[in-house]
Amino acid sequence: MHEATATGLRWAQAARAARWALNNQIHALGDGAPWIAEPARLQFRQQGRSTVDRFHVYEYLAAAPDPANTKGFVAPLREALRASDRPSVLATLRPRSEHHEVPDQNAPVRAALRYLENRTDQLDYARALALDLPRRSGLIESGHRHVRQARLKQAAAWWTEANARALRQLRTLRANLRRDDYWTRN
Repeated sequence: MHEATATGLRWAQAARAARWALNNQIHALGDGAPWIAEPARLQFRQQGRSTVDRFHVYEYLAAAPDPANTKGFVAPLREALRASDRPSVLATLRPRSEHHEVPDQNAPVRAALRYLENRTDQLDYARALALDLPRRSGLIESGHRHVRQARLKQAAAWWTEANARALRQLRTLRANLRRDDYWTRN
């Protein structure tokens, strides 16, 4: 089974274990990678929405500014995205896109356009804001440092793969106030 498919199945199992019901809405937040958005779409169908983390979008926008006025160029685009006005963002970027002969590594506007155009359905920040849903994943992404790595990366510590996996599971369950579940599953 493909890793993304297996991950999607684990998400669905976790949602069911949390008593996910037919009227629940699932909010997936990620960097726009298809291997995150696609399993969320397949597992949760109409109940699920995938949103691209604003930080990742802003990275693309910041790399593609008007060199004479970076802040003045990016700020209105950020506000337009916050209001889910994707058409105006794309319309602002299109005329600034580099000629097709310019190599991709030297074409930040074209990269931003491609990134946004391929994820227009994942840029509904106005909806996420109205529903008080997260729009940035920094807290989630940094969780591994506090939950998993804090114990595994102590000075002079070394682990077999099996023991490291068990310790990661235990620390994750403990962080989610479900430590007793570890002992009943293993």
